[in-house]
Amino acid sequence: MSLGVPEGKLIMTEYDPAWKKYGQDMVEMLKSVMKKAVDIQHVGSTAVEGMFAKPLIDIAVGVRSLDDVLEYVEELETMGIHYSGEIIEGQREFYRNDPESGYKAYHIHCVIYDGPERMRYIALRDYLRADNDAREAYILLKKALLLRYKDRPDRYGKAKDVFMGDLADDAKKWRDGNV
Repeated sequence: MSLGVPEGKLIMTEYDPAWKKYGQDMVEMLKSVMKKAVDIQHVGSTAVEGMFAKPLIDIAVGVRSLDDVLEYVEELETMGIHYSGEIIEGQREFYRNDPESGYKAYHIHCVIYDGPERMRYIALRDYLRADNDAREAYILLKKALLLRYKDRPDRYGKAKDVFMGDLADDAKKWRDGNV
C-alpha cells in the first residue's frame, strides 16, 4: 500500500502494520539531524495498532524552543522534508511527500517539550492504545465522517473537534491517574 494523502481528498484505511516501521524510520532520521530535540515520537492514529486512519504519519518533536527548529530547515529540505512554518499556533511544522505516490505522507509537529501540545499528542496516542472503547468510538466517528466529507476534507477536522476535545480530556484524566 502506498503512503500519503492527496491534496483535497479525505482518504482513510484500515490499520497497516507498516505504519509502525515508517514512523520509527522517520523518528530515527529526525534524531540524526535535530540534535537539540529533547524527544521525538510517532503519534497520531497511525501509531495506534488497529486504528482506522489517514495513511499519514504524524511525528511529535519536543524542543526547548521553537526557534531551535529553524537551524535544521536547510538540512531537512535536502532530505525531502519541507518546512511549512507555524500553521498550527505554537507549533513549527514540516511535511514529507511519499516518493511513490507524491502525496503528503508525513506531518512533523515541532512543539515545546513540556508544553500542552506535546502532552496532548502523547496522551491521546497512549489512551487510544489502552482503551478499546475509546478507540472503537473514534473509528466509528472517522468512518461516518469519511462517508460525509470524503470530497470535503476541510470540513472533516471541524466535524470531529467536539469529539476530539472530549477524547483529549479523557486522555489527560487517564494519564494523570496512571502516572
